[in-house]
Amino acid sequence: MSNRFLLPALLLLSNYGLAQTVSGTYGPSYIIQGFYNFQGDEMTNALNTDWDIAFSTAGSQDAGIHVNEAVESMGNELELYQAPTNDFNDVISPGNLDTRLYNDEVSWNYGAFNGWVDPTDPDDYGWGFYSQSEDAIIGDKVFVLKFRNGTYKKIQILSLSQGVYTFKYANLDGSNEVTHTINKADQGDITFFSFSGTGGVVDFIPEQWDLWFTRYSSPLDDGSPNPVNYEVTGVLSGYGVEVAEAKGIDPQTVTFEAYEDSLHSELGAIGYGWKEININTFQWTIFSDLAYFVKTASGDVWKVIFTSFSGSSSGDFAFTREFVGNFSAIEEQSVFTGMEAYPNPITDEATIAFSLKQAGIVRLVLYNTMGQVTWSRQVEANAGFNVQILPDLNIPSGTYALSLQFQNGDTISRMVAIH
Repeated sequence: MSNRFLLPALLLLSNYGLAQTVSGTYGPSYIIQGFYNFQGDEMTNALNTDWDIAFSTAGSQDAGIHVNEAVESMGNELELYQAPTNDFNDVISPGNLDTRLYNDEVSWNYGAFNGWVDPTDPDDYGWGFYSQSEDAIIGDKVFVLKFRNGTYKKIQILSLSQGVYTFKYANLDGSNEVTHTINKADQGDITFFSFSGTGGVVDFIPEQWDLWFTRYSSPLDDGSPNPVNYEVTGVLSGYGVEVAEAKGIDPQTVTFEAYEDSLHSELGAIGYGWKEININTFQWTIFSDLAYFVKTASGDVWKVIFTSFSGSSSGDFAFTREFVGNFSAIEEQSVFTGMEAYPNPITDEATIAFSLKQAGIVRLVLYNTMGQVTWSRQVEANAGFNVQILPDLNIPSGTYALSLQFQNGDTISRMVAIH
């Protein structure tokens, strides 16, 4: 057993089985968002207007870019649009902006900037395409940000190469053009960038946080083909965090064992459904038969029970947290539970079979003995067993390493090609 997994459990041993109350606030009229860290029991607050864009900077293949959808009651939103042109030099008129893009609240790998991704094209990241020859994602789309004060900027993500984002932005007429870079190696899992405020990377949001108490846009599922997005007040998960919902139970006595297999990493796993408003009294109530098990990226599992929510008058809320245990020491860290390539050696076409703990995008990469990428593809994978056919790879005879990459985990298999 690795000692590095024991430290968090030892630090939290004194809290085991004891419910502690955590208080926070969205602020009056929901002007505040909070980033909560279980390990230090710390809530770091920021104003909704303090940042504009969040870049996923964790995994080597992550390229998710989110827009800050948080807005106070009756306030003006920060809006992202697909530009009517993909030539950054073109002058853009605000009157030609009609396609607004939203975060999907599913994964940090896919935000509003990734909204135009073609799920049938494994090299499409929404804002750009993966180029095998350059081993980089090359931007091919232009976007427009409408700020809360009514001003605009056009923006293009130029590339993500060797772990470095490069992007530029300017006024709609092309004036005041600025180019920025963000190196993933210098950041935490997610980097927050401000255009209208500091004009650079926001440094007051902690690198390590587990739950994000914020406002965000969510589609109202009314059965229509184009549901309307509404601002909701809720909780989103941090990078690497998994959540299991326990509903219709006694939250004080429910145990993690019954829900361990229900953990999933969707950002909106907690969301806004832990409360409801009485339309007659306009008073908020908390569901009394609901609890959440939150597993942090370090493997600590906490039981969370919401106890109060005041609404927009003060934005105050409270929940209890109870340490369940640290599970990273006793389980396999990889999200892959198995992988096999056959036939091996291969002559032309091959088949890959693998099992995945959760659904998502998997990148398949074939490396030669020099560590060079000779072939790659992205595929949509299901939770559980998957089979993927590799086409005629047209590679020289030799030994290769096939890597399956998913968020913060991967698995590698040795392959031999004979022609």
